[in-house]
Formats: sequence, C-alpha cells, structure tokens
Amino acid sequence: GTTLNLDACGNRISESTWNNGGCGISRYIQKPNYQQNVSGITANFRYCCDISLIANPNTGVYVYYAGNWYSVGGTSVSAPCTSGILALANQYRIANGKSLLTTISTSSNNIMNYLYKTIYSNNTNYRLNFNDINVGRDGSFTAKTGYDNPTGLGSPKVNILITSLLNI
Repeated sequence: GTTLNLDACGNRISESTWNNGGCGISRYIQKPNYQQNVSGITANFRYCCDISLIANPNTGVYVYYAGNWYSVGGTSVSAPCTSGILALANQYRIANGKSLLTTISTSSNNIMNYLYKTIYSNNTNYRLNFNDINVGRDGSFTAKTGYDNPTGLGSPKVNILITSLLNI
C-alpha cells in the first residue's frame, strides 16, 4: 500500500510506501514461476505484493457517510479501484472490437498472464505501466527501485495500463 500526496488540482505530487501496508513473504505458497527471475525476490516462497494502490487512510479517498466526510484507504479503496481499472480496460477493449479481459487461465486475454508474465518479465512494460515506489518502508521491508516487497511493481499509471491492456 502507498501514501499518495496530491496537489489542490488532484495531480500526483509524491507517493511512498505506507508503513502499515502488510507486506511479507508467504510461509506456505511456493514462489510462482513469474517471480523466479525477478531481482530482489530471493526467498523460495511467494512475495506479496504484486502491485500497490493508495492505502494510507490519512491521504486516502474521501467518502460521505451519515452526514460526515471520512478519509479511507487500504483494501476498501484499492480493491474497488482495481476493479474500476479493469472495467475501464474492458470498455476500451469492447469499443475496439476486442474480447473482454478474463481470469480464465487458458485464455489468451487473461489479465493475470499479462500482469505476471509480460510486466514482471519486461522492464520496459513495468516502467511504462507503473509508478515505481522507491521511498519508505513497511516493517522490515524497504521500498527500492524496481520490484520490492512493500509495493510490488508500484502503482498503476491507469491511462497507460489501460492502453497496454487493449493490446493483449
């Protein structure tokens, strides 16, 4: 998860690792194939996370509930944001005569295959599609250039990622 700082117009000023994101290394799930050759992944078990989004409720998304405004973050924000990104990508694909993205493993337009194989294995795609978060730490894990445990590949550059998802 990240701490996202915006200016008064909503432009991204900075983004850093949120210190309560909850990253780590699985004790049970073996390192998947797509993490085999990733610099910085040294354990034999799966590293979490793959990507990151705003998590810090102090710099989160404002919601209006029961007559009051609240700032929220974490999975309550990042999960619907990720769903929204995929919904936009699917709308763009349909408008361009392509089939929907799917999670069916045998499909050529499988979103997981794209993220795991193409982005993890290709530094150009990773840098084009994600903001590399290289500031901050979460527990004993420190953010760095490239893949890191607290923020994975980084936060999506939504407009670019959606265009990339058109082409799978």
